[in-house]
Order: sequence, then structure tokens, then C-alpha cells
Amino acid sequence: MRAQERQSAPGSGPSTDIHIKSSRGPPINIQLSLQSLSTSILELKQKVAVEAGLDGTDKIRLLHNKKPCSDSKSIKEVIGDDAI
Repeated sequence: MRAQERQSAPGSGPSTDIHIKSSRGPPINIQLSLQSLSTSILELKQKVAVEAGLDGTDKIRLLHNKKPCSDSKSIKEVIGDDAI
């Protein structure tokens, strides 16, 4: 998972672009634009499942800097100051 912070519409809070690609298995290369920094990792996994045509999120693991991301954390908690 790679993130890059972007300014969004006034009043909607900070957002970021998320780029997700698979390291193995079926090739997945997904760009999720303007995701709120308060979006949970579980919500990202649900969006990836829809984009990739998967049945659920139980087989999806998101990594950031080679570390697994907990479903309960938000994007801001995971990326911290990395993309800012």
C-alpha cells in the first residue's frame, strides 16, 4: 500500500490517494483516489475486494512498509508522517 496526501474539497478534511498492488496470486493493481485519512483499513479491504471481484476480505492482507495493517486502524494511523 502506497499513500500520497492530497488536498481535497474545502470542509471535507485531508485525503490521500492509495495505490494497492499484489505481491503474488492474481495480479491486482488498484488506484483508490481521494480516500479520507480517517478511512479504516477494513473499509479499504472492502473496496479492494469489490474492485478485484473477490467474494470477501478474509484473504486480503494489506501491508505498509512490509508490516501488516490491522483492520481497526485508520489510514492516518498506518501511514503516519510517511506520505506527508
